[in-house]
Amino acid sequence: MPISSFLNGSRAEADIYIKINERKYIKVLKKGDDLNLDRIRTYEDQKVEHLYVSHDEFGPHVENYIKLSSVLLANKKASSTQKLTIFSKAIENVMTEIQHMGVEPACLNHAMEVSKNIIQVVNNNTQIANMIGQLEQIGEDYVKHVTCVSLLSCTIAYHMGWKGEKVQNLLSMGGMFHDVGFKELPPELWNKPRSDMNREEFQLYESHPERGKQILLSISGMP
Repeated sequence: MPISSFLNGSRAEADIYIKINERKYIKVLKKGDDLNLDRIRTYEDQKVEHLYVSHDEFGPHVENYIKLSSVLLANKKASSTQKLTIFSKAIENVMTEIQHMGVEPACLNHAMEVSKNIIQVVNNNTQIANMIGQLEQIGEDYVKHVTCVSLLSCTIAYHMGWKGEKVQNLLSMGGMFHDVGFKELPPELWNKPRSDMNREEFQLYESHPERGKQILLSISGMP
């Protein structure tokens, strides 16, 4: 997981490792430890970009961030920056889970919980443009993109009078998953400028919407 997806002061819901090589990982935090970003940033200084959690413990790790997001969004004393920070980290962890584990039932449930939070943000905040602007300072580019698409889609629908739970849920989930087809493309192609792509790369890049469609059609329970 990107180091940016961890929240300072929260508790580790799983053992956390750094990767030494393809066969060796070193535990740097035990389950239950407080997450101290000053400590984590020492690994960034050593050019470590990602931390690792075992497959079996990743679900509880994601659920913890979703719960924190829900609690903070309901806290009237929390600032919009605080809310967006944990909100974006919850989405980032869900997207990481989907990238590495596929859209399994547990991952889909996590996405649906985040979707509820997106709808809550839209319904309860009239300064949505300011909040979206603040996302420029938070999270990875992909996470910022899917979060903004979800928020903007729900906001436009809300102001058009489409305030029903079903419509809002479809739009927020659609925003989160609209680029899921990138999961099947080589990572080096994700952010490559189109002007630098050869014909084969461009055709592969352009296939991501259809790939995403087929992934989502294969999932039972997807709205």
